[in-house]
Amino acid sequence: MLGSYSKPENLEKLGLLKSQNSNQYTVTQPQPIPLPAFACMLADFWQAHYPNDDTIFLTDLLRSELGRILLLSEAQFKAFLAALAAPSVALVQRQERTPPYTITRRWHSIGEVWEKLYQ
Repeated sequence: MLGSYSKPENLEKLGLLKSQNSNQYTVTQPQPIPLPAFACMLADFWQAHYPNDDTIFLTDLLRSELGRILLLSEAQFKAFLAALAAPSVALVQRQERTPPYTITRRWHSIGEVWEKLYQ
């Protein structure tokens, strides 16, 4: 299994393990995914788990498997959401003034997310 994550022909590019020698490996923190990839994964996740909801609780999103799959800390996840809420992107709207904090999607289809990111 270690070879699956440490060999160039396998999953080494994920940056999870680095081989020190034939018997030692170092676990590393991989680089976060690009914002467009995160946006598309968020849109897909939202469609799969909250298809009828435009607004969801931030805690539900932070506790979901999406952050764990992407190996993101809560701070990294929030930073991605902040980037998606920036006026230049405007794919989500964050409400973090009074609890419960919420995230509102500003797209209706995943195609709109792709279009917005690659304008």
